[in-house]
Amino acid sequence: MKYSAAAILASSASAAASSADVGKRTSGSFDLYVFATSWQPEFCHSQSFPGCKEPNSYWSETLTMHGLWPQYTNGTWPSDCTSEHFDEAATDAVGMDTMNKVWPNVKQDPSDKDYDQFWTHEWTKHGTCSGISQKDYFQYAVDHFVEAPAMLKEAVGKTVDRDALIKAYGTVVAPICQGGKWLSEVLICKDKKTLENVDCVASVVKEGNCGASISVRAFE
Repeated sequence: MKYSAAAILASSASAAASSADVGKRTSGSFDLYVFATSWQPEFCHSQSFPGCKEPNSYWSETLTMHGLWPQYTNGTWPSDCTSEHFDEAATDAVGMDTMNKVWPNVKQDPSDKDYDQFWTHEWTKHGTCSGISQKDYFQYAVDHFVEAPAMLKEAVGKTVDRDALIKAYGTVVAPICQGGKWLSEVLICKDKKTLENVDCVASVVKEGNCGASISVRAFE
């Protein structure tokens, strides 16, 4: 599983790809989507990225999108299924205000010419395996965005019970923590056709590494 709050665990994701990315590289051939969401206050901790200096207030109360990843139930996934390059018209069609809010690249300033590198990566590695157009890939992901449950918003700067948090999502999800303690991501599973939330399969659930009590960092 290629999880992490963007760059914090990027090296782990790269290492995992060498052993777990063994699925068929046929676009549209997969079992479910993993909808990965990131807790930006944790990602921004001790970082000086442009988006971390003056974060959107929305990021203080809910996780944002990391990616929509085609996945197999056995824990492997397809990647880089086609050579179709990222087209910024796809994210423009969604709306930059919306993309910057729910699927931000905090490592770059929105005015930077490289701001769309994050979306380029997500499309190239994962989106090309979805079997749908770029416009639909980004639009469907945003349309089915999952906000954090109210209990997480209330726990910012405090702790939250892991099992209670999972229950609050309504389906079985996989919380991931930095050092097993600090919330960094929540992996949500979705039906590949409807994009409705479904219980995560065992291979995804096992990626959750949080202890019974999860610390939820606030922006500094």
